[in-house]
Amino acid sequence: EDESFYKCAYMCQGVEDCHTVQGSLEQLRRAIGAGSRNWRSAFTQSRWLEHLESLMSASQRVVTEIQEQRSVLVHCSNGWDRTTQIVSLAMLQCDSYFRTIDGFKTLVQKEWCDAGFRFGSRCGNGGSGNRKDLSPIFLQFIESVWHISTQHPTAFEFNEEFLIKVIDAVYSCKHVDFLHDNKKARDEHNAEYRDLTSFWSELSAPSVKNTLLNIGYVPTSCVLFVKTHPRYINDLWRSYHYRYMDQWQGSKNGVSRTYSYITRMSDIFRYVSGEADSEISSNGVYQN
Repeated sequence: EDESFYKCAYMCQGVEDCHTVQGSLEQLRRAIGAGSRNWRSAFTQSRWLEHLESLMSASQRVVTEIQEQRSVLVHCSNGWDRTTQIVSLAMLQCDSYFRTIDGFKTLVQKEWCDAGFRFGSRCGNGGSGNRKDLSPIFLQFIESVWHISTQHPTAFEFNEEFLIKVIDAVYSCKHVDFLHDNKKARDEHNAEYRDLTSFWSELSAPSVKNTLLNIGYVPTSCVLFVKTHPRYINDLWRSYHYRYMDQWQGSKNGVSRTYSYITRMSDIFRYVSGEADSEISSNGVYQN
């Protein structure tokens, strides 16, 4: 196709496919549980943060083009993985409504559930049953939201506990919202799920919702721009990935794997990104 004829620019963003990021997650999990002699190389080889950087760079590109009054068409090979990730992040950056709890619910319901994201196949929730289809596509999206929130800590109504609750709900198979590969399949199996509830309905109780609020939230209509250089996307979501490490260490038959190696993971990112001389602020973002 002739780009000049259509007066458009084709921009390939280099976001890897579902199989690559599934392999990356598996390597990341091995890195987290690695011994002191190989944990640094194992983490580097996982390329988990690189994949998140490319994803957020793509969404930032969309936001930039929109702010410059240009239309954007986003599409990947199938249209339900990378497309959904990039569009959802761009919407969250552009519209402050999606940074509220009610707005985030609308975003996930519209762009993921109703648009046909394959929760069943990608998360193992009543999908094809083929292990090759598994991929942390939704986890990548949620973790990217967490990274954006660390750069804009007052722009989100919800805290990271809310994000963890969302990702846990997806993998728990306890909620009808995230089962099977599309709404048609969920409707066809509706009779089987009479005892299951909607995840979002559980959040309506004030006693639950209040624990998920960001106490530093300052409502704003500003567009959020994200810094995607490795010096800013430099830390793993430790509250999610490391939350079971204490229990895991106690069950390894006395093998000594000190927790200091885990809590010092930020040191890895300093070496990986070449920013060993940079200072880390209180929210984990590198500053010059």
